[in-house]
Amino acid sequence: MSLDGGATLEDLVEATGIELPDEGSHETWAGLVFDRLGRVAVLGAVVAIDGGRFEVINVDGNRIDRVPATTPQPQEHASSESP
Repeated sequence: MSLDGGATLEDLVEATGIELPDEGSHETWAGLVFDRLGRVAVLGAVVAIDGGRFEVINVDGNRIDRVPATTPQPQEHASSESP
């Protein structure tokens, strides 16, 4: 899945199911990425939020265009029973 940098944080939550912290005053996905990085995003920059991994894959100057989201996958627990 890939999100436009201008997507709202509400769009991000609906698309991924992750929980966002109540910090910052950003309104867009790109704003949250900039805040987490603490600098201008460059191609390949990665942020982790609530178990999800988000990598910047397209930038236009200082503007983030696309960020694909790899959401956390439920872990399967191996059974300790013998067959």
